[in-house]
Amino acid sequence: MSDTLKKWCGIIAAAAITVAVIIWWVLINVNSPHGNQFEASGATQMLVYGRLAGLLAGLSFVFLLVTMGKGRLSEKLLPKLLLVKIHRKLGGTVLFFVLLHFALVFAAKSKLYDDNFFTLVSGFATDGKWGSAAIAGAVLLIVVLTFCLLFILKKMKFQQWKPTHYLVYAVVVLLFFHQIIYGFDFVNHEAFRIFWTVLAALALFDAVIWKLRSAFAVRNV
Repeated sequence: MSDTLKKWCGIIAAAAITVAVIIWWVLINVNSPHGNQFEASGATQMLVYGRLAGLLAGLSFVFLLVTMGKGRLSEKLLPKLLLVKIHRKLGGTVLFFVLLHFALVFAAKSKLYDDNFFTLVSGFATDGKWGSAAIAGAVLLIVVLTFCLLFILKKMKFQQWKPTHYLVYAVVVLLFFHQIIYGFDFVNHEAFRIFWTVLAALALFDAVIWKLRSAFAVRNV
C-alpha cells in the first residue's frame, strides 16, 4: 500500500471514529433520562459540552497511543513520518481537551450546586477514589508533556526522556477509569461504555505489542 493511500485510510478511519463518538454523544444527550440536555439551562449545557471535551480528550488519547512509535500495527494505516508528526500534535490536543473538560465541568457544577469552584475541585481531588486518580493523571500528563517539550527543544537527552515517556501508560489507566466510572455517557449507556472500552483496549494493545516487539528485536540483535 502506498504512503498516500495509507494516509487517506488513516484519516478516514480517525474521522469516522470521531464522528461516531460525537453522534453518539448527541443522541445520548437528546434522549437523556432528564430530557433533552440541549434545551436545558445554561449551566447544564455547559456541563454537557464539558463532557464532550472529556470524550474528545479520551479519543485524542486513543489516537495518541495508536501513533506512539514506529514498527507497529498502526503503520498499516499511516506512513511512519506522518505518525510521528501526528503523535506530537496529539499531545497538545489531549492536554487542551483535558483542561477544557476540567474548567467547563467544574464551572457548570459550581452554578448548578451554588458552590465554590475550588471547594468542588478540592472535594473531587481528595475523594480517595477515581476523582483523586483523575487529578493525579492530569498532573502526570502535564509532567510527561513537559518532558516531551524539553526533548523537542533539545534541553533533555533521549536517554533521559525515553523512560519518562512510558509514564503515559499510567496516565491512561488513571484517566480512563475515571471516565468510564464517573462519566454520564458511560454510566447510563452500557453499549457506549463497551464501544469505548474496546476502542481503548485495541489502542493499548497496539502500543503494548509494539513495545514488546521492539524489546524482543533489540534482544535478538
